[in-house]
Amino acid sequence: MAFLDAWVVDKTMFDYVSQGGCACCGITHTMLNLEKFQQCSDWGQLPRTFFPDDSHLDTDDQDRELFSPWPTFIHDDVQTQRCIIRASLKPQLATYKLFLDEHGAAFAAWFKVLSDTTKHRLFQLADNDVLHYLASHGDIHGPYGIVLGAVTDQIKNFHQTGYQDGRSTAELAFERSLVFEKGAFTVKLDFVHDADRFLACVAELAGPRLFPTAPITDDNQAENAHSAAVDRVVQSFRSDRRLVRLVLLRTFADGCIRKFKLEALSSNQTTAGDDATSHSKVK
Repeated sequence: MAFLDAWVVDKTMFDYVSQGGCACCGITHTMLNLEKFQQCSDWGQLPRTFFPDDSHLDTDDQDRELFSPWPTFIHDDVQTQRCIIRASLKPQLATYKLFLDEHGAAFAAWFKVLSDTTKHRLFQLADNDVLHYLASHGDIHGPYGIVLGAVTDQIKNFHQTGYQDGRSTAELAFERSLVFEKGAFTVKLDFVHDADRFLACVAELAGPRLFPTAPITDDNQAENAHSAAVDRVVQSFRSDRRLVRLVLLRTFADGCIRKFKLEALSSNQTTAGDDATSHSKVK
């Protein structure tokens, strides 16, 4: 079947070679230091040396993510870029936390009264903008750039793969709601109608980790059993799909936050200014 993980493996190798790639072309030559790897700590023997149990890992597919039929230089480059891009995305967790601490209740109240039409306009992003977002946070190129493009295609074709990658209720709800229509990612109408689903996703943007780590339920494990059983010897790209969905969620949330600040906060400041003016006139 097209768009399974085995397809990503083959596509990455084929596209890289077709573009004239070799061991010295388009490869990250920066050595990945221990500090960067610990910031990522998503898979591999090095993180497990410091974190023996799986509760500290962002993915439960770390063994399949380590496995690769690619040449070593491609595999190492993909792993290095994975860590670099995730480490560069983690500082924004504090920004979302600060916003929610200061305006969380007001933002939730504001979002719940938005019309479905307005919310639907905010929940749209062209597929090319996903890679542009990631490129703005790191030097995405070579094999990993091909991987990210391929997993974006997997997400577009979720109805074919059935890959459910989320670890929390909110993350699973978001990935089931994502659809690709008319050249852009958007969400299903039931997600638009239910404001609490989106607000739960926004709350997870504040961390403490880049990817939610809550264990999935038994029901979700049963639903995902067929994809977990597909070719266990094939490399997994679960965490990369989670990364792309995170970019989509952040972009949707950022659009809503900008609109909230423009409308609600600006309105409050204007009202406060009018009150101050009126008070001075009374004096």
